[in-house]
Amino acid sequence: MTARYLVLRTSQDTAGVPDRCRQWAQRVRADVAVLGPIGPDDLRARLEHDDCAGAVLELARVADDATVAAAIARAAYPVVAVSREAVAGDRSVVEAACAHVFAGRGTGGFVWGLWHLHALHEHPPRTMSYGPHPAQVADLRTPVDAARPVVVLVHGGFWRHEWERDLMDGLALDLSRRGYATWNVEYRRVGETGGGWPQTGDDVVRAVTALTILADDGVDLERVVLLGHSAGAQLALRAAAELRDRGRPPALVVALSGLLDLGSAASGGVGWGSVEAFVGAGPEEDPERYRDAAPIAHLPLGVAQLLAHGTADAHVPPAQSAGYEDAARTAGDHMELARLDDADHFAPIDPTSTAWATIAAAIERRVPPG
Repeated sequence: MTARYLVLRTSQDTAGVPDRCRQWAQRVRADVAVLGPIGPDDLRARLEHDDCAGAVLELARVADDATVAAAIARAAYPVVAVSREAVAGDRSVVEAACAHVFAGRGTGGFVWGLWHLHALHEHPPRTMSYGPHPAQVADLRTPVDAARPVVVLVHGGFWRHEWERDLMDGLALDLSRRGYATWNVEYRRVGETGGGWPQTGDDVVRAVTALTILADDGVDLERVVLLGHSAGAQLALRAAAELRDRGRPPALVVALSGLLDLGSAASGGVGWGSVEAFVGAGPEEDPERYRDAAPIAHLPLGVAQLLAHGTADAHVPPAQSAGYEDAARTAGDHMELARLDDADHFAPIDPTSTAWATIAAAIERRVPPG
């Protein structure tokens, strides 16, 4: 049966949202009803009586409405909230009632919310802790028939707290359908207690290591793929080096739209100050810290690598991957760089894109799911 989702708008200035949500529904073959602007009374009625797989709710005008929060708590399906601006301070009563909050992502938050709900509906994960901090959690999805390779997913977002592991929900769902186990990792981010280098990098290593305890028979721990996007590519490659040094190298590392030379990225203004915030200094202030954090400074890696970068990426310059490729080949590493024509920064993590189809096929050749 085709999954059906609700998008509940509460403000006037979301005119482009319906088309974006319907395009998403067409790509994933789901149904989406986009309503609004809708007032609190109609909103409560919808939440209490609609039959759907999940709802995306715009927080504007209802953030402090206790009756709406109560209706969310009674809903028979998950409700996620979207705030186009970053939420500061204590959570509102409506935020607290929702299963997840997408804040600071503009109107794009509506589509990210749909991806999250769709992954929850199609293949619910088991969320487990790999450490004591609230951010040290990951979502595990395993096949039901046999032990399969596990793809460890490390999300990007310039290491900032607004961006969370839901960025990789679509890939987790697609890889699960292809026959892989997936481990979608959250980590301490800049803006939260303890985020930054090297603590954030330590989290990813700890999450991968925890698989030996937390995973069940559906995971083949001899065939681990580390896949990171953007800032997550930096974390994945650095984790691969640490795991190699511990005698547990991954079978493959996949770096999508990667930030791989942090010194040149900071000097070039990539990330609007995010690199400096992550490392804790500018490249001229602490060059040794930059060398420690940058994957390009730790070659050869000695692990098979697959890089992919869109030629139309406006967030992370394609030169980041091209420069890393040259350095890795010179150092003797076995690797491949896929240059994705006309693909933007997010195309490699859109499971409906031709960019992702190219990447997924390359992963399947190197680490088959069977």
